[in-house]
Amino acid sequence: MSFDSINLYRSSIENILNDKSQVWHPCLCIVEQKCGISKTNMFLVVCFLLVIYLMFGMGAALLCNLIGFIYPACQTVKTMCSPNLAKN
Repeated sequence: MSFDSINLYRSSIENILNDKSQVWHPCLCIVEQKCGISKTNMFLVVCFLLVIYLMFGMGAALLCNLIGFIYPACQTVKTMCSPNLAKN
């Protein structure tokens, strides 16, 4: 993996985190102002801690299964409620 691809991933993460239409934007702005840590660095630290917890933490299997179930379920509901759903 080259530095160009890492910078590409980092810039896409920054674009997503700085999207003002998302629900997490106001919360991240407040935390960023109070802590003085950028949104991207906070996101990367939380992801790192989540990975470490999933590898060694108690109840990690339950959390992993919830993540594996809830995300696809939410995406399915979002797709089914979409007005662009093709009618058969």
